[in-house]
Amino acid sequence: MILVQIVLMMTTLCQADNYKIINRAVLPVNKPAFQSLVPNKDPHVAPDLLVSSFGPMGSDHVYRISDMLNPFTKGSAKVDTFTDKISWPNEVRYIDSSYLGIEGTLISSGFLVPWKSTGAVSFVDMSGKVTQLTKNKGGYFYHRAIFADVTGTGRMDIITARAEISMLGSHDAELVWLKRPSHPLEDPWEEVVLTKGPDFHFRVFKDKKTQQFFVVSAEFSNKRIGLYWLEKDGSVGQRVIDDGIDVVFDLDFYDLNNDGVDELLATNHESDAAKSGVFAYEVPSDLKNGIWTRHTLLTGIQTRQPGFNQASPGAAKAFAPELSKAGKQKPWIIVSGDGSQRAHLLTPKSEARDNWDYNETIILDAKSTIGEPIFYDFNQDGLMDIVIPAYDADKLYIMSVIKN
Repeated sequence: MILVQIVLMMTTLCQADNYKIINRAVLPVNKPAFQSLVPNKDPHVAPDLLVSSFGPMGSDHVYRISDMLNPFTKGSAKVDTFTDKISWPNEVRYIDSSYLGIEGTLISSGFLVPWKSTGAVSFVDMSGKVTQLTKNKGGYFYHRAIFADVTGTGRMDIITARAEISMLGSHDAELVWLKRPSHPLEDPWEEVVLTKGPDFHFRVFKDKKTQQFFVVSAEFSNKRIGLYWLEKDGSVGQRVIDDGIDVVFDLDFYDLNNDGVDELLATNHESDAAKSGVFAYEVPSDLKNGIWTRHTLLTGIQTRQPGFNQASPGAAKAFAPELSKAGKQKPWIIVSGDGSQRAHLLTPKSEARDNWDYNETIILDAKSTIGEPIFYDFNQDGLMDIVIPAYDADKLYIMSVIKN
């Protein structure tokens, strides 16, 4: 365990509507990347934070930061190594005991570095014990894995995607269904390749009307957003939602205009500022045949990070600045700039449902690759707190929404 001192600050970063965002503190963490919250048994204690950390050389880690209220009150934090047994840990997803009978995390791993390119999907329990769920496939890495009731029978299987990209530019990518065995932490999981194409990030969901299972995929190498589903005969249906925003990075669902229906929030990943952007898609009632109407929320994101293949932005995440107003006013959006070295806040210009215009404010200029934020009301004041990783700067920036 390491006890780290926190740089406390109360800098106002932006003001919008009746709120403003302040920079609470800066927490030193080596190469912070993906984040996940671990709820505490005591509801009066703030959750812990898991943070993945990786690099081309040396060992990689997932760190556990105890009680995230401490940065607000004590000016220090306890940072433990949750695991150092996973090579290049990407997304870390906390899961409770209802999934596998024991509390733990689902960690996807591996990346382009040749000696760390063969990744896996692994379960790591809260004691740090690692159980690898996928078989090794040389050179293939994983960024995301999600538990899902694929068959509608209540059995929680896993959907993941894996990719292999050679130094010469060739690539292969697979959407994989991991079928749960009778003893999931002892027996092998059957791997079923559903289709080619999905490589990095994706989301799973069910059609509320038909309860049919779908996967929507941000296909980095194919430069498209794809939609996939299982037909009754076991075949995989598919369609292209959009192939006009160049390299697609990530996506998520959120009701952005308060009409009671989730939109698809997506980002691309381009070095040309004229192309890089954030987009929203209206989800049609007929998912397979309907038009996913696209709205451009932000463009002109400059890539300032030096190095080969740097681009912008990263992921975009929507959130309610005041928890009690969720669903009553349009959410805000934070865009992790990735190669822009900045965090961008988008606030709606209008509450009208058909208005897709946003104001952009830079809330963090870290001169570092910016990763995906995480949101939680750590100090239980009813207003959202935000943690943003700055990878190259070895820092977590802790911010809060407060009322004017």
